[in-house]
Amino acid sequence: MEARNGEQNMYRVLSRFYRQLAEPRNHFASQARVVGHLLAELPNGTEARVLDAACGTGDVLKCLWEAGSRSLYGCDGSEDMLQQVQFDGIRGRVSHVEWGQLDRYLRTHDPFDCIYILGNSLAHADLTKIEGILGSMQGGLSDGGVAIVDVRRWALASGGVRDGSGRADSEWRFLVEAELDGRRYQVSDKACLEGSVQRVMYRFVDAVEPQGTLQEELVYHVFSAKEICELGRRIGFAVAETKVFEEWPYDVVALKQPRNG
Repeated sequence: MEARNGEQNMYRVLSRFYRQLAEPRNHFASQARVVGHLLAELPNGTEARVLDAACGTGDVLKCLWEAGSRSLYGCDGSEDMLQQVQFDGIRGRVSHVEWGQLDRYLRTHDPFDCIYILGNSLAHADLTKIEGILGSMQGGLSDGGVAIVDVRRWALASGGVRDGSGRADSEWRFLVEAELDGRRYQVSDKACLEGSVQRVMYRFVDAVEPQGTLQEELVYHVFSAKEICELGRRIGFAVAETKVFEEWPYDVVALKQPRNG
């Protein structure tokens, strides 16, 4: 999760609630199934070397492990998210790496057959930074390897764009009741579009002591799957295609490395 100005998108608060927000929506298992579909298209399948370049709490890697993959690695720009990794099978294979350092990280590892950034994480960066991120991913892939990213669906509106899910702008939405350190919290979020940037404020209200409310804002950039495909082709990926999976609410872009020989 890329930081901006050294502070935004660091998941300092959200990391402590993230698993409780994601699991009821089957978030981790759904991402793993998307990756699994694309790994099945590779010659080595579950034997593929896989990097989750926005691994967060490591739960998607855990799902892939349970599905039979073993050569799994992860990195993330949020140390707070990485502190939440619980699965011993990948704990020693996750690293704190911001996307600006991804190229250096990949140069110290053997090529990966699959590198992915899912969960709308790529939108923490704008298109200028994304070109560099995709270039790093391509440089870290094996011949015929695949980079996978996902993109929120945006819809055109008279005032510009809006969230394709149809959610109202600038209105609080209840998400879940969560527990932290023996306290119950009501978790809500509010999304506000400002041109090509969406700001999402998360609010965690202590059920007993409302004055103990916590807040954190995440910033997302607006772009389309088509723009990511165009970037991928310009960088030199042999194939750039958008895929839709019934179990996943975002468009998935698969960028395939040329196969030499």
